[in-house]
Amino acid sequence: MTMQRYVDQLIEDIKRAKRKESKHKIKKLYDDDFEKQMEAIESTPDIQLSDQVGIQIEELPPFELLTLEQAQKIADTIVESLATYGLNVILPKEVPTELRYKLVRDLFKEEMQLIPGWTNNYNFCSGECFGCKIGDYCSTRKEVLGN
Repeated sequence: MTMQRYVDQLIEDIKRAKRKESKHKIKKLYDDDFEKQMEAIESTPDIQLSDQVGIQIEELPPFELLTLEQAQKIADTIVESLATYGLNVILPKEVPTELRYKLVRDLFKEEMQLIPGWTNNYNFCSGECFGCKIGDYCSTRKEVLGN
């Protein structure tokens, strides 16, 4: 199998990994069960993203085996799929394709909660500018460190 055929199949698998709409309507946050919802969230453990989505990091080729176009397409498809789980992946537009792909791929190592009806924003910021994964492409880092 050629790498392009693998990438095409992988993209189809990622698209199928989108969260299906629940048959149950999600209650509004301001109804009487708000405290119960908060308790459930606090008691729910974080789960590795790969297990929640059904795509394992081993299925995502290392960047070095891909063309820039393939890496960009896979990263974009993953971001679109994760949005269906309420996970908005936020990266500055200036982040080059190689770094973008590697950061998005590494998300599958992370543990987090993806709760139906809730949205999480993931911007790769640990709050510590030194050692920032985005590096020179982070506007906050430039403001804080002045470079």
